[in-house]
Amino acid sequence: MEGDEHMQLSMPEKETSRLYLRGMEEADACDIYDYYRQACVTQFLTFPPHPDVEHTLHILKAFYLPYERRGEPQAWCMLDKQRGKVIGHVCFHALEDDTAQLAYVLHPEYWGHGYAKEALLPLLEVGFTQFGLRRITAMVAYENKRSAKVLEALGFRLEGICKEAMKLSDGIYHDMMLYAILKKEWRKLYEQNT
Repeated sequence: MEGDEHMQLSMPEKETSRLYLRGMEEADACDIYDYYRQACVTQFLTFPPHPDVEHTLHILKAFYLPYERRGEPQAWCMLDKQRGKVIGHVCFHALEDDTAQLAYVLHPEYWGHGYAKEALLPLLEVGFTQFGLRRITAMVAYENKRSAKVLEALGFRLEGICKEAMKLSDGIYHDMMLYAILKKEWRKLYEQNT
C-alpha cells in the first residue's frame, strides 16, 4: 500500500479444518510442480505447464520467494493436513493503495471439494484486517466457471467483462471476468457467518 513502508508482508500461519496455510518455501517445489505440470491447471493461467521441477524451483526463487523485494505479501501454500502435501497456493498481488488482487491455484485432485474457499476465507480476513485493504479483486477467464463459482460463494460481485484482457497459456487473448468484494461487504458476510 502506498505510503505504508512498514507494512508486514509475511503472512501469518493459519489452520483450517483440512488445511495448514503457511509461507511458500523452496522445499515446496516438487509438490507445486505436481500441479503446475498439468495442462488442466495452467489452461487459465498466463504460462504453459512447467516442463520439470527445476523450472518450478526457478519460478519460486525468481517470483514467489522474493516477495518483500516486490512489495507484495508472501504467498501461502495450502497443505493437506492428512497427506502433508502442498495442494495449491493463494496470494495477493497488484497491491495499490488499499486494493489488492488475489490469485489461487489448486491441484486438480482437490477441485470441487471446497478447498479453494477454505483457503481464501482466511486470506480475505488477513487482507482486510491486517493489511487494511478496502477492496479485493480477482480476474477470472470467462471460460473458468468453476473459479467464478468459488468467488461468488465468498461474496464477490461480478463487476464486468474485460474484453481480450489477458493472454493465457494458449497464446490467445481471453475475455476476463472482474470480480471484487469491499471490506464492508466482507464484514457483513463475516458477521453473519460467525
